[in-house]
Amino acid sequence: MGRLFGYVFMLAALAVGGYLVLKAAQDTGPTSANQQQLEDSANQVSASINLQQATPVMEAWFNAAGTYVGAQAQLPPSFGVTLVRADQFSYCLQAGTGTNVQHMNGPNENAPIAGPC
Repeated sequence: MGRLFGYVFMLAALAVGGYLVLKAAQDTGPTSANQQQLEDSANQVSASINLQQATPVMEAWFNAAGTYVGAQAQLPPSFGVTLVRADQFSYCLQAGTGTNVQHMNGPNENAPIAGPC
């Protein structure tokens, strides 16, 4: 009888321990809502910084060429920025992926705007 009680107690302890580990993984693991929110926030900040780094490149191209057309070749791939639209006097840059896409219309806009061009 004592041995049976020991096995039941051990199984109960394993079940409780397993539940606690599972619950902790859901609350703090890589797929938790908090982690996803932090990752989205980091992606938004990264896209914003990339767009702001691309602005001086666009202005340098305009000063040299007199137009924004063709400036995509001047944007380093490491910026992660795409020139979606360019004409003689304006442009739209886009950065980010999924729900974290941001854009910046130039040359007069100084802050990124949420959403695609």
